[in-house]
Amino acid sequence: MDCLKDILCGTRTIIGIRDYDSCIAPESDLYINDLPGITLKRAAAVSNEEMQTGKALLQKCTRMAVKKVFDDFDKEISPYFNFNAIVETRQTDDFRDAEILPVANLSRGLVLKRWRSEMAQIYLEEIYVKSNTTISVDVKIYDGETLALTLSGVDLVAGIVKTIRIDRKYNSESVKILIDNSNVEMYSTSLNNWRNYSCCNESYMSEKYGCDYQGFVIKGWNGTEEDSLMYGIGVKASVRCYNENILCSILPKLYLPIWYKSGADFMRELMYTDRMNPITLFTAEKAGELFDDFQYEYKEQYASTTKSIQAFLRSTKGECITCNSDSYAQIHP
Repeated sequence: MDCLKDILCGTRTIIGIRDYDSCIAPESDLYINDLPGITLKRAAAVSNEEMQTGKALLQKCTRMAVKKVFDDFDKEISPYFNFNAIVETRQTDDFRDAEILPVANLSRGLVLKRWRSEMAQIYLEEIYVKSNTTISVDVKIYDGETLALTLSGVDLVAGIVKTIRIDRKYNSESVKILIDNSNVEMYSTSLNNWRNYSCCNESYMSEKYGCDYQGFVIKGWNGTEEDSLMYGIGVKASVRCYNENILCSILPKLYLPIWYKSGADFMRELMYTDRMNPITLFTAEKAGELFDDFQYEYKEQYASTTKSIQAFLRSTKGECITCNSDSYAQIHP
């Protein structure tokens, strides 16, 4: 999940601006200028050289409110839960016993698969490529069925392992890495860490997911189906837990706190603006009162929502969350 990034970049709207984006309703159906004392005209009077329009200032307030609320809730839940940053790690980079495959009109490579989880994602650190052909190729990475990244013009030298740094997380339960083998001979060997748990492993994950659980699995892709071979491609990858994913999953519960935090942030802008005009002079003395009102409402909504979120997390024990009653630790990836 990348909900925070989407919101901060403006591709996802949580709190809207009424009478500006009249055709696009925000997810929450809440508008910042429905709060007392907030209008587009007043925002335009407050905006400075960096913030050219009232709309831009209101958007800044709503987007940064999301980040601030996320930060507050992250601090709130940390003392109660231990977020395991890296759950499982795999590295396949041993080409010593490889055989050389002839060219084939197929796109071959690897498939990385994790268990179903709302909080864990596959994190791809490095890709290793070994061919028997000196050539420039494209490496394609699929996030599920979606082409997520194309590494164009990767230069390969025959017999030499090429290391490509990726450092990117993926949302889907599977990631596929492919190279078109039409003009390149690839080294192929068995995956020495190809993993398949027997039914039913005693681990927590097996208890949770039953006999379908296979851990973090790396398999070969021969162009049509999965198998146990490496087709000239190895990886260093892991399954990691992200606090942001927890907050993204409970985002609807945060709508009201975000709304009031947006209003408080705007009033703060009005209180400390260096622009002098009739609107700012007339409203500045009222801004402090409204700021206090919005902060009070925020704290009330925040406290109520925190209780429900803690209950949610206690019922969502798993590979990413471990409840801590007396002490806590938080590990960052």
